[in-house]
Amino acid sequence: MDTTQDIKDIKPPVDLPANHWLLWVVCIVAVTVVAVLVYRYFKNRKKKFLGAQMADWQIALSGIDALLKKQWGEQGKLAEFFGELSLILRRYIEQRFKIEALEMTTEELLLDVKNKNQFQSAHQQVLTDFLQLSDQVKFAKHIPSKGDAERALDLVRRFIEETKMNPESSVTKNAVSVSTAN
Repeated sequence: MDTTQDIKDIKPPVDLPANHWLLWVVCIVAVTVVAVLVYRYFKNRKKKFLGAQMADWQIALSGIDALLKKQWGEQGKLAEFFGELSLILRRYIEQRFKIEALEMTTEELLLDVKNKNQFQSAHQQVLTDFLQLSDQVKFAKHIPSKGDAERALDLVRRFIEETKMNPESSVTKNAVSVSTAN
């Protein structure tokens, strides 16, 4: 069987029609449609954000309220409760004091707080007490009592309440998204 007869040469290039204007019109229309769709997407996306901006402390306290609605303490999910509460506090510290609390270990954060002198000694002690208890629960598998959970919640609330700025000067630039619970 001869295989050389099955192989055929490639076809020559096809010439475009002389009227290129139709191709240009189709391309311009396609680019315009894409541009309009992108514009509408970003325009509608802005409407999903709340018009009113919230202060850092308000965001943190609403996060605590949302955490309480999950009822992890009643379900015995105290490690998750402490993890979420620690995250809320670290976000608040990051936004309010411009300290990269989410990127630091507890020891690094406490050392940074001590060195920057932005906190009163009572607030430093509250942070130390809460973060060390939280780390024991999250990493050392310490089983806290309900009293420990309530005490931790009170510590975080008190810290936020005592360190918040005046409402006029602490409004964040970031609006809160309406659809964050999805």
